[in-house]
Amino acid sequence: MAPVPLKPPSPVTGAHAGAALGRSVMHYHTERSREYFQQAEECARQANAQMGPKVKWQFLVLAQLWLILAELFELKSEPTHQP
Repeated sequence: MAPVPLKPPSPVTGAHAGAALGRSVMHYHTERSREYFQQAEECARQANAQMGPKVKWQFLVLAQLWLILAELFELKSEPTHQP
């Protein structure tokens, strides 16, 4: 059985991290989401440093998961507007 070709997820950038820092949410939530964005950026850096495609792909997947976690955490942290 031939291995399934790995397609890396979309590239990760630090653009989300800058947006996270500008929002006014509770300090705990801001700090936590910032940590998640930093983890995503570190995984992206690790992916770029890898020579093997499988390990590179695994780091990119981890980066995407950290981004998803950070964005979900921010959504949960945003104040709700009541009419």
